[in-house]
Amino acid sequence: MVIEKKEKFIIKEHSIFRLFWDVFLTLLSVLSIVCIPISLGFPYVKASYHNIIFYSIDFIFILNILLNFRTSFMSCGVEILDTDVISKNYLKKNFWFDLLGNLPFELIFIFFFESSFEIISNFYFFRVLRIFRMLTIFNILNRWRRAINLKRNFVKIFKFIIFIVSFLHIIACTWFAIFFYSGLPNNSWGTIANIKDLVWQDQYIRSLYWAITTLTTIGFGDITPQNNLEYIFTMLVMLFGASLFAYSIGVVSSLISSMNFHYNKYWENVDQYKSFLVEKKVPISTSRKINAYYEYIWDKHRGIPKQQSLFSELSKPLKVELLNSIIGDCLKDLMFFKESSKNLKNELILSLDTSAITPDMLICQEGEPGKDIYIISEGHVDVYFQGELYDSLERGDVFGLLPVLFNEKTTASIRSKTYLEIFSLSKADYERIKKDYPEFIQILKKMSQEKKSKTTDYIRDGVII
Repeated sequence: MVIEKKEKFIIKEHSIFRLFWDVFLTLLSVLSIVCIPISLGFPYVKASYHNIIFYSIDFIFILNILLNFRTSFMSCGVEILDTDVISKNYLKKNFWFDLLGNLPFELIFIFFFESSFEIISNFYFFRVLRIFRMLTIFNILNRWRRAINLKRNFVKIFKFIIFIVSFLHIIACTWFAIFFYSGLPNNSWGTIANIKDLVWQDQYIRSLYWAITTLTTIGFGDITPQNNLEYIFTMLVMLFGASLFAYSIGVVSSLISSMNFHYNKYWENVDQYKSFLVEKKVPISTSRKINAYYEYIWDKHRGIPKQQSLFSELSKPLKVELLNSIIGDCLKDLMFFKESSKNLKNELILSLDTSAITPDMLICQEGEPGKDIYIISEGHVDVYFQGELYDSLERGDVFGLLPVLFNEKTTASIRSKTYLEIFSLSKADYERIKKDYPEFIQILKKMSQEKKSKTTDYIRDGVII
């Protein structure tokens, strides 16, 4: 919690306190959704201490209503800490549902009737309003989705499962309540199913079995309605069940489809490329390399080879922060990055381009002018000089630097030995950074000094890469 605006305390939406409080509320909400329908549908299950537990939970949820008036929220990407704005937003959205679902209406009746505390039992049906606490779970899930970047589809599926399970539980308890509050008559499903003398757990399982078979419109016919009230309730459940079943199929199909949207789109594009290769009669050996490349890009980068192109609409500071998270670990051990100032690091991150290269691909051809400086992030390359294998380079090695520094053409060829992840800095970006950050030249000189013997051998042998 932080102090905001003249001693008025504010609970940050993503604070540790709010996280643990939400976990606590979620557990209490689940407990309410499970226990309250059972206490109403199977009233003889109640123990003397149940009222104390239920009203203690009510008190905690009423306290949560007060805390919600002091909990920040996100609007247009900004965390709102103004208490007046927070209060108006809460009153407009969730307050009335929270009040309806948590206010102990049965206790209020004590003040209107001259009676003892036992009169509350005559108004137990008001407790069904506690089912609105399901909305509390949904709101908490939305808050967690924003806090830990959960996918919307996962949250939607989880909400849908919570709703279905809760609804089946409520229908099961209501089905038995019809039998119980009718006075356990002979012309009732409970009597025909012979459940009068069973323990309440067995009675609940029979009721839940009926709820599932009826709601899914399967109905085996072993438990059936026997009087008008049961027939009416069964028809309502079947009508709702048929609609819910159709809606469920549509929702689940849509969610699964959207969850695999990126995967399906990527491989649909790959299939189009494959068809194009076949139509143009590209050699099988080349097609295999292309297919292998796309499979590698999916496995390694989930189909996004150019990570710098992600979120191009972001502001520069936010893009720097994002790229630091994505590629910072790959660069942190490289000398030219490790020795750089913070500003130079940010400039390099924005200027470096990433590439994924399949094995046995020619990266630099002998005789080409120097255009880019390459830094190996993963994999190995072979250096070929005068048609012979001259050397091998690995993670952290740099090539293309000498042709750019001396404005010379390369005298050797570079070919990938394995799958390769490389960073490249264009000559134009190099010239710009060198001009804006003189320290960059000193870092490159220091790199050359540390690899002086290798660089000297290259220059002595006439290898410029």
